[in-house]
Amino acid sequence: MGSIRYKISKEIKLIHFIGEGLLSFEYIIEEITNVRQDSQWNEDFSVLIDFENAQVDYLNDGLEHYQQFIHKIDLNSKKRKWAIYTKNNTTHQNANMNHFGLQKNLFIKVFNTLDESLDFLGVNVQSRNIVTCFREQK
Repeated sequence: MGSIRYKISKEIKLIHFIGEGLLSFEYIIEEITNVRQDSQWNEDFSVLIDFENAQVDYLNDGLEHYQQFIHKIDLNSKKRKWAIYTKNNTTHQNANMNHFGLQKNLFIKVFNTLDESLDFLGVNVQSRNIVTCFREQK
């Protein structure tokens, strides 16, 4: 089983998840729920799902529950952007399919590069060191 950690960066209005290893849908749901209960959570912030070193486990059940979970968040959210960044082709393709048609308020896109993800989220070049520093922490 892999792991997910997160950081809420108020100065750039970003919630940054970093996943590593093999991740189940149930674990992803658990971690999204945890961050939404964090005292620093802000519904107006964009979300970066940084799965460069992660792979989602599509072989076990949980996809339908995950889609229902995201759909519920989508219906009850303000309009904002979520970027999913992965270099894993399977995760990239499935992430596009898993979020297709579920979006009302969340604008979710999947990217192959971190820079494209940050451009989409509107994180300027000067602020990207915040993301880089968090990625380098273990």
